[in-house]
Amino acid sequence: MPLYKNLPMVVLKEGTEQKRGKKAFENNMAAAMAIAEAVRSTLGPKGLDKLLIDGLGDLTITNDGATILKEIDVKHPTAKMMVSVAETQDDEVGDGTTTSVILAGNILKSIGELIHSGVHPSIVAKGIYAAKNKALEILDAIAQELDESDRDMMKKVVSTSMNSKLISLGKDRLSDIALDAMLALKKAGIKALKRNVDKIKIVKKEGGDALEDTKLIHGFVSDKEIVHSQMPRRVDQPKIAILGFALEAKKGEWDAKISIKSPENIASFLDEEERMAEKKIDSLVSLGVNAVISSKSMDDTAIHFLKKAGIMAIKSVSTSDIKLIAEATGASILNSLDDATPDDLGSCKVIEEKPVADSKFIFIEGCENPQALTILIRGEGGKSLDEVERGLHDALCIASKILEHPHIVAGGGAVEVEISKQLNEFAKTFTGREQLVIERFATALESIPLTLAENAGIDGIEALSAIRSSHVNEGDYFKGYNLYTNKVEDMRDAGVVEPVDLMKVAVRTAAEVAMMIVRIDDVIRAGNLSD
Repeated sequence: MPLYKNLPMVVLKEGTEQKRGKKAFENNMAAAMAIAEAVRSTLGPKGLDKLLIDGLGDLTITNDGATILKEIDVKHPTAKMMVSVAETQDDEVGDGTTTSVILAGNILKSIGELIHSGVHPSIVAKGIYAAKNKALEILDAIAQELDESDRDMMKKVVSTSMNSKLISLGKDRLSDIALDAMLALKKAGIKALKRNVDKIKIVKKEGGDALEDTKLIHGFVSDKEIVHSQMPRRVDQPKIAILGFALEAKKGEWDAKISIKSPENIASFLDEEERMAEKKIDSLVSLGVNAVISSKSMDDTAIHFLKKAGIMAIKSVSTSDIKLIAEATGASILNSLDDATPDDLGSCKVIEEKPVADSKFIFIEGCENPQALTILIRGEGGKSLDEVERGLHDALCIASKILEHPHIVAGGGAVEVEISKQLNEFAKTFTGREQLVIERFATALESIPLTLAENAGIDGIEALSAIRSSHVNEGDYFKGYNLYTNKVEDMRDAGVVEPVDLMKVAVRTAAEVAMMIVRIDDVIRAGNLSD
């Protein structure tokens, strides 16, 4: 008999932690549920906010799921997978992150008993996969298609995304602004609206009335100032040159030493620099330019000749803003004046320097079919203004999705209960243990209306039972629980509707992360690198 038969074999490095089988699943499920619980109380129109404090002591007050999960420092690998669910939801839809995370956590919680009772993880994963596909199929079947001319319903979709945000009191006006902004981009020929939401710049400025003074600008707003006090403060029907180079005497890219032996040579040298600057300004004048915006610097000589020519000039605009200004005005970004033509210039109705509270802003307004716009947000400053920006960004994302794919489902727990109901019927078509998994998936979906009700201080079981009992006939799937009237209503009439894509992405991402976690049977954590 070999001498080594009864000796323990050490394969892993000393200090390595290992959890296997059910213990590994329990650990992973606990981490997933911890993330779900972290955002659970923020769900719905009556959800609460979180106060987040980073390592530097900076505060963030928000109920936005994506923001919360970005700010908290997550270490557990499974918790990081849950955070990725929120990131995917945010990237693809821009809203619904809390829903997707809560759903993922409750899928794992619901199937936990099956894992403990001995159902093999592969069977569980197969059941989740079948339930996910059926849920997506149900969503396609029950979604109502909207006509783009049905502005009222589209506005309700955008408004719903604001119900749980700080801006909910002003959602009627702000949903108009968000919808108008995305419609303007669509009219300008922008494709893939969700990926181009960043073409709408949000500018925040403390002071003023958040509802009355927040406005959509068909153009651009910059916090830069006109470079000289004697330049025009307003130019109507401007011809705009956007420069990607500095307006200054050209310097060589080598080290050079100029030796000047007489005063006449100094004057000649300075005159030549001046002539170079004047030549550039003359080129702009010949093109008909009366406004110059540059991402680079302008020296005093160039500014002198611009002022003399009556040209408004703005310098040192960021590269990202320069691109947006070009897209708003239809201009080309010029890297040289040698081949510039009038077709390279941008246009709008007016460029004007205006006071906003205690600051001055440049307003480029009245652009025709602009491919970039600006929303100027006013209101009380500090953290509340940041939260308004986050809420408005979500509204823009939802407006983009409903214009890209104009299909809606009901909120108020209606869609989750309908999917759950149909999944339970679907489960009966299976004879194996997948049937149990699909039923648990259906139960997990009902955690959304339960949470909505509990966050509103309503008995969740009663609310869920009321929704279930209203889903009797085909077509009842728009009946949900109105948290403001405490009764079941048609959510279209209540104005609580959302893009079907929001729910589809939430179901898909939650199911996929649950399948990944279920299939993990071994967690190996390496020891310290210094060991």
